Amino acid sequence: SAKFNNCVFHDNSSAGIGVSNKATIHFHGEATAIHSNKFGIFAYSSGKVIIHLPSQHNTSYNNGQGDRYTDRGGTITNVED
Repeated sequence: SAKFNNCVFHDNSSAGIGVSNKATIHFHGEATAIHSNKFGIFAYSSGKVIIHLPSQHNTSYNNGQGDRYTDRGGTITNVED
């Protein structure tokens, strides 16, 4: 499990952030941004990404092959605290 607060992930040749194998990542903070990567958020093999921001917050954007990608039971969820 990991927690990120107001972090920016950009210009990566693969995913801006990836999670797998039942791991969980929590994102907090209005300044959180995932942009200009091959993929934005990549969740697979039952990995979970929980974004603690409203769904209208532009967290992941301008990524070449998609902003949110899930496979094999991975999930990406927005929750409002």
